[in-house]
Amino acid sequence: MDGEREQTPGELAAALALLEWQALISARPECYPRISQYLRAAGEHRPYPAPQVSGKPYQWCGAFAAWAWRGAGLHPDLGSSWASTYRLARLFGPYGNDRNIPTPQIVALPDGGSQTLREYHAAHGGQRVCLAGRKPLPGVQRGDVALVGKGACGSHVTLVLGLLPDGSGISTVSGNGRGYWPGEYDRPLSTRKVSGVVVADVPWSSVAFVIRPAPADLDRDLILRRQP
Repeated sequence: MDGEREQTPGELAAALALLEWQALISARPECYPRISQYLRAAGEHRPYPAPQVSGKPYQWCGAFAAWAWRGAGLHPDLGSSWASTYRLARLFGPYGNDRNIPTPQIVALPDGGSQTLREYHAAHGGQRVCLAGRKPLPGVQRGDVALVGKGACGSHVTLVLGLLPDGSGISTVSGNGRGYWPGEYDRPLSTRKVSGVVVADVPWSSVAFVIRPAPADLDRDLILRRQP
């Protein structure tokens, strides 16, 4: 209908994540193919559980967030940094000026030249957002990526659903998380140990960063390459 506001990419990412929540996706064998789709969005092409060096299953919270944002238009070459809170913080803070960041940072231009992503973003709709947390951040938006938990960069990747009514933090949805499934809000959180797509409230003291892709991060026609 005319006059309806168009959904933002973040709102679309959050909507896609909530559909997975409603589908009760968890680390059950019957869900492994679905979780494997999340992993591919973050550049991991081994099927879940895709054991890590430690022998533990792949920690797929970042891959889930990358999958949701890929559904909202995120450039496919940018997903490989989403599996790590450290890499996400570096990618969105100093634009990945770090050899540990695997995602490309150079845009190949049609005239044969090139620009850094920071330069290209500045000329095409604005920069990425990276807000340092551990304090109230009233500017957060639905679908923003919140790095939560202990450590300088947090330990878990979530998507923001909104501010809590009392202003004490944010409501989130995440993969490989611990929280609530639909219809379980009347049960104490301490009784749930779920490795799945869950909704949970997070106080500001547990929010390390809130980040948001730049508009040009959603231009899938860009030709990106890594710095030499």
